[in-house]
Formats: sequence, structure tokens, C-alpha cells
Amino acid sequence: MYQPMAYVKVHQHKVQEQVYHVIEGEGLMHIDGEDHVVRKHDYIFLPPGVDHSISNTGLVDLVFLVVTSPVSDETA
Repeated sequence: MYQPMAYVKVHQHKVQEQVYHVIEGEGLMHIDGEDHVVRKHDYIFLPPGVDHSISNTGLVDLVFLVVTSPVSDETA
């Protein structure tokens, strides 16, 4: 959950992939140089190596679930 104006800086993962599910609120997802508005019920898939960030641009909490696999981002 991110409160209004909260964000994570642009980053990427070496081997991890992620799926975001927005549960409540509205925000902005920066994916590989492009900004996308995300809202309740949206799903976002991020493969490894893709620059991304998420920020809460709304007036209420941005609630989301992130599923990440594998557990570690270390390469073998």
C-alpha cells in the first residue's frame, strides 16, 4: 500500500518477474519509458529486465498486491 504521493524509484530485476494487481486507488506505473494509469482491478505483468516504478497519484491509498517469482533476484 502506498499513501498519496508515495512512490518507488525506477528499477529493474535481473531474473524476477512480477505481477501487480491493483485492489484500490489509482496510480501511475512507469514501464520501460512509458507511463500508464493504473486503477482498481488492473493487472500488470513485468518480465525480468524491464525498468519500472509505481506511484500513487490519487487522493486515497493505492492498495496493490505484487507476486514476485523467483524469491531471489540473484543469478545462479
